[in-house]
Amino acid sequence: MAPRWKLLTVLIAAMILVGGILIFGPRSWFPSFYMPTFMGIVALIFALLLVLPEWIFIPKNKRQRKAREHLQITLAVCLVLSGAGELGLWQLYLIGFQYDKLVHILITGLLTFSFSHFAQEWWGFSFKRALTASAFLVIALGIIWEVVEFYSDRIFGTQLFGVYGTQISRDTIIDLISNLIGIGLAILIRQRVKPHN
Repeated sequence: MAPRWKLLTVLIAAMILVGGILIFGPRSWFPSFYMPTFMGIVALIFALLLVLPEWIFIPKNKRQRKAREHLQITLAVCLVLSGAGELGLWQLYLIGFQYDKLVHILITGLLTFSFSHFAQEWWGFSFKRALTASAFLVIALGIIWEVVEFYSDRIFGTQLFGVYGTQISRDTIIDLISNLIGIGLAILIRQRVKPHN
């Protein structure tokens, strides 16, 4: 088993384990700001998201297999960054460190980079087309995420939208700007490392 597959297997197992503990563990085990059942379900969804590319994209050659693996590794990194926030790092805003904004920049940048590489290798997109399509896809996903946060607050009382339910307009605008910064950085980096072929 290749090291990256070992890593993915460990991450999937860890997310399932954490999900089970959050769902079935006593409430007294967790900090007061946790919503254990909701967070446990999210952890299980994260595990599913890591295996989905393997079920959906069946590679026809080594390049496609590597592109799919890179996509899965990117998803794993993004989910770990987000999961770390859910487990407490969002609270760093209390001491002035905006982990949320850092995660918006990192995740959108990583996804733009990875999606564009995947589109080139899997579907044979040109460099420009892959980068453009990926940027628009990630912008759309960022907007969808803000809508998910809004409805999650309404349905589950999660306080994801805004800063724990406050400063909603300001926080949403800064989130979307952070997304654009991440996408812009990914485009610049991809252009610097563009294969000369």
